[in-house]
Amino acid sequence: RTEAGNDTDLPPYENNVELTLAGETGKLFSLKRVAFDYSGGAHPNTLTSGLLWDKALKRQIGLTDLFRRGADLTVLDQALCSAINTAKRARVPNSASVVLGGKDWSCPRAVDTGFVLTPGDVQGKAAGLTFLIGPYQVGPYVEGAYEIAIPASTFRSLLAITYADEFAGQLIRAGDVTPKS
Repeated sequence: RTEAGNDTDLPPYENNVELTLAGETGKLFSLKRVAFDYSGGAHPNTLTSGLLWDKALKRQIGLTDLFRRGADLTVLDQALCSAINTAKRARVPNSASVVLGGKDWSCPRAVDTGFVLTPGDVQGKAAGLTFLIGPYQVGPYVEGAYEIAIPASTFRSLLAITYADEFAGQLIRAGDVTPKS
């Protein structure tokens, strides 16, 4: 903007990226990435994503890798959608519910949603998964982002044998665990 000679009446540009350890087990570690960007528009944008790393394989893995091949993740999708609607009503009591495959806003499928491991009350184990849902994904920008923790008890029977022992215990908090500003 400075090179164009019109930087004087524009707000400052800001871009910050923060990485934090979300959870770690014997075989896995999970990073949460929060990227804040303001380039002078109506409002800044904050996007959150997760990375899951298999320490033995020395590579990133995805959500489907955690589960048995061909596992039906419908129960996880339904739990995520239900928790999103509970969180939406807590923030905006008259908020419209979202459903899988909705028109304006809809519940995301778990497999298409960023996530991180969520620690609980057992050291070195994950007690669940926290799904990272960005602004505009399930409602208007003013609702903000959601971080929804789903307990492993919801999906334990679907876990691949390789990763089943990485999950144990109870979540400290379930549902909307979005950090407060």
